[in-house]
Amino acid sequence: MDHIIKEPLVSVCIPCYNHENFINDCLNSLMDQTYQNMELLICDDCSTDNSWDVIKKYLPELEERFVRVVTLKNEVNLGVAGTLNRLIAISRGTYVKSIASDDFLYPEYTEIMVRQMEKDHKLGVLFCNGIYVKEKSTYTKPLLLTPFFQEPVQIDQDNIENMLFENCFIFAPGVILRKDVYNECGLYNEEIEIEDWEYWLRIACSKKYKFNYIDEILVYYRKSENAMTSRIGAGAESRLLKMYRAEKKVIEIYAEKMEKEIGARRKIWHIIYGERAAYKLNFKNNIKEIENDYESFDEWRYLSFKDKVICKARHLLRFVSKFI
Repeated sequence: MDHIIKEPLVSVCIPCYNHENFINDCLNSLMDQTYQNMELLICDDCSTDNSWDVIKKYLPELEERFVRVVTLKNEVNLGVAGTLNRLIAISRGTYVKSIASDDFLYPEYTEIMVRQMEKDHKLGVLFCNGIYVKEKSTYTKPLLLTPFFQEPVQIDQDNIENMLFENCFIFAPGVILRKDVYNECGLYNEEIEIEDWEYWLRIACSKKYKFNYIDEILVYYRKSENAMTSRIGAGAESRLLKMYRAEKKVIEIYAEKMEKEIGARRKIWHIIYGERAAYKLNFKNNIKEIENDYESFDEWRYLSFKDKVICKARHLLRFVSKFI
């Protein structure tokens, strides 16, 4: 056990909601990690299925594998951010790894990520590549689709906040964070649906920690039609509108921290992309709200001539978006 004690402790946090058919894959992949010194913190967020029963069934195996196991059950639904905050607050590790209860990891994930983090103590956020798998995949039989990144991610440490503002390029399921980041930057904003993007921006704007990327596929990311970003299946229209509003809120928070040109460019492109998706999918509620945002956009003077032309042209072509 001596070698385990010398390894930094890794806290794995799992928020679970209605994943009775998937959480076994997640838990099996964690028990198979080649890295040993890990604690496991699970919180069921008022699931209406049998997720909690599955978690309890696994408890003896989990307690044998991990140095510490905590299982919690929310009395009211807190959402992902609220549930994660509850788990992170009681975590004891040097590093924190959060994972959705329907995703699963390659056995070497934790070992490879910790080894890289230990090389540079200014490195606060590290992420890897992952691969999409079909919803009916299992840990022992993953049905592979495509990698998240098709080519290595290049990070400009001096410009990381602008990179993230332009595009939330970080693959959240592949992330591991230094616990000190939470101590310094606080916990997740529970009022924002896409809590991860806001948090990456908060860390970047603090200028206290580095971001880095490992070009290895170490995570299985389950492709579900009920995911927040899914544009198919029941509830697709409400999900798209919810995502649009969440992104809008993040943009409004951080636009003030960016140069006028960068902030204005991000705002208008967010509107144009949302508008195009709404027309393409014929989502009437989205169309009305996004059209109002376009009409009220008054920062054209900060945009380049090229951006003005492209955005206005795409706006004019919005009626034929479903055909192109």
